[in-house]
Amino acid sequence: MLEAVKNGKTPEEWAELLSSRGMPLSSRLIRSKARELGCFYSLGRAMILSPDHVETLLTAEAKGLGNRD
Repeated sequence: MLEAVKNGKTPEEWAELLSSRGMPLSSRLIRSKARELGCFYSLGRAMILSPDHVETLLTAEAKGLGNRD
């Protein structure tokens, strides 16, 4: 079975999971960053992110924090 189907989640599901672990991120922010970096699967308007996609988003965001004034 395709890994995205087994392990993938919607931005809303990731937002809920991350919030429960002390990382309050909105699904809107996750969706926006995923589009910005091209890290997601989609079919029509549905967006699915794998754990690897989310790790990429979080890593990119952490690296970007050092560049802010």
